[in-house]
Amino acid sequence: MKLHQLNAFLAAVEMGSIHGAARKLFLSQVAVTKALRDLEEEMGASLIRRSVRGITLTEAGTRLLARAKLIDQQIHLARDEQKQMQGVDEGSVAFGVTPLVAMTVLPHAVVAFRRQYKKVTLHVVEGLEGNALPGIRNGSLDFGVMFIPGSSMGEDLTVEPWFSAPTAVVVRDGHPKAQVSDLADLVDQEWLVTSLGGYRPGARLSGYFKEAGLSVPSLMLRCESVIAAGNIARVSDVVMIMPRGLLDCPENQGIRAVPLSLSPPEDDFGMVTRVDVPLTPVADAFARILRDKTLQRFGPPRRK
Repeated sequence: MKLHQLNAFLAAVEMGSIHGAARKLFLSQVAVTKALRDLEEEMGASLIRRSVRGITLTEAGTRLLARAKLIDQQIHLARDEQKQMQGVDEGSVAFGVTPLVAMTVLPHAVVAFRRQYKKVTLHVVEGLEGNALPGIRNGSLDFGVMFIPGSSMGEDLTVEPWFSAPTAVVVRDGHPKAQVSDLADLVDQEWLVTSLGGYRPGARLSGYFKEAGLSVPSLMLRCESVIAAGNIARVSDVVMIMPRGLLDCPENQGIRAVPLSLSPPEDDFGMVTRVDVPLTPVADAFARILRDKTLQRFGPPRRK
């Protein structure tokens, strides 16, 4: 398998035709067709179907596409890395970040990073773990700073603990249960839940109630949008768990912590990367700056 063959394959998929791929690569259609045929011969399978409407992928082609994209991304990263090791101020850093970090320390990390790197492109994916983990695995994200579950996240990922954050059960101002102290008073409420790390939706909530010796709430609203979750909690009677640090953010005005005698467990956060791919110099530089900012704001992770 040769690089020019993968380039022809990726270009053909992106442009939707052999003609488009040839135009993109500044090659003749004959050259692109030959590269694709040689690739199919080496793979021992048909990869694309040609028609007057363009090309479509076979099952084998679909499988190859994911790996070809990853190879292409890593080649670009390798080129950037070599330049960065020579002190060149260029390249890119793409990362996912949990809402708690995005709304508190991320802006300060960007300012600090820009003092040293003026031309490096930053790409931020803000949201819950379900948004970032696929990007880390397929190579489109360099790393993620996210909630770390107690269970393993997979042998393909490595986790570096950064900090722990207290959480709270929260409701809107004026909620009829806003002043209760007993968790039992919230069993019959509708709870907003999300997918965090390796937890299925509602699993962490179930553990919280079971630890208190209570029945698990039966009415749950699943939400994977941080903005939507806050807005729903602000105008409805749903109950949810969130890091206490988010209550200080202007975006969460109108939401308050319930003064329960039994608080939810703390959340652990850290950096997640692919185990077999080192960070480029600029990605590592940004990650270190972001880590320093989180330590200043939240302190070190709790001892296990």
